Amino acid sequence: MKRLMAKKYQQGMTLIEVLIALALSAVLSTVVYQTVISNRTNIEISDSYAVVQESARLAMEILSRDIRMLGYLGCVNNVSKLNIWLDTDDSDYDASLHDFSSSLDAVDNYDPGSDAAYATLLGATPVTDSDLLINRSATMSDLTVDMTPSDTAANLHVAGPQSQKDLLTLGQVVMVTDCTSADVFTVSNDTGGGSLTVPHNIGTIAGGPDNKQKDLSVVYDKTSQILIMNSTVHFIAPSAVIPGVNSLYKYSILNGGSVEMVPYVESLQFTYGVDSNGDSTVDGYMTAGEIATAGISMTDNVYSVKVEIVVAGDKDVGAPVPSGYTINGTAPTDGKLRKRYTRVVQIRNSAIGG
Repeated sequence: MKRLMAKKYQQGMTLIEVLIALALSAVLSTVVYQTVISNRTNIEISDSYAVVQESARLAMEILSRDIRMLGYLGCVNNVSKLNIWLDTDDSDYDASLHDFSSSLDAVDNYDPGSDAAYATLLGATPVTDSDLLINRSATMSDLTVDMTPSDTAANLHVAGPQSQKDLLTLGQVVMVTDCTSADVFTVSNDTGGGSLTVPHNIGTIAGGPDNKQKDLSVVYDKTSQILIMNSTVHFIAPSAVIPGVNSLYKYSILNGGSVEMVPYVESLQFTYGVDSNGDSTVDGYMTAGEIATAGISMTDNVYSVKVEIVVAGDKDVGAPVPSGYTINGTAPTDGKLRKRYTRVVQIRNSAIGG
């Protein structure tokens, strides 16, 4: 009897028990798998969001800083006081860079056909339908005239940090001002060194627009300020580093070309806070195209700039597209995380033309 009972207990699991065990194992495996996939997806979304946030922060910081300084002209701070001696007929003169009588300019919805000259200038082709912001103004400087010239035709002797003197090279456009008058001209000879002088002769100047006259408007006394003029263009274009990604670029005369600043910036649009009735307050925001159609001066009437960017993540995380967002009229289907960011930036040198 005992031998029969022992044999019975050694017969193992029944078929029903095996099926139940397999079912429980399948359920448990599915739960574990889904948990792993969910955690992995959450990590990828979190990583992508970090990329988006970092790129947005850097892009807005760069754009905000430069927009605040639009139209900076040192102590003169008014384009109507500028005596500009650049020869507009010279082949080296480019109005996009050298028309310092108009400090703020823009391209609304870049068109690779009608706006192709900018691609040549920038050395990169901006993204179609994106905006370009152009700033023609002075850079901050500690350079001063350290010897009163004998007459308006005499070279300027310069005092200040050597690192800034080194920027006063042949072809560089500079401005001298005593806060009442200001003259803009091209450095006509490279005379670097500890006791630098800045010549402003007429004749052919390599690397920059010629001067149309030698004499300045006044004799600038000692301690008059010398500033280095610069033109910048902010735009987005395909990244030269990361395939399939757009980046924020900054072109600068002082940089000698365009520099890729921030990747993953997919869209860039500007609208401008316009004072349309002369009360020194913003009455509404308009695109550059609307401003041109209305015949309003951007230099005289723009007080602030509204920046809108869309930043895309670096991978497919199955994210939905922001409401109404399209690229060249088509909603993207790549599953990348996208966020839209908007900021209004006040121009410190508002109404710089009036």
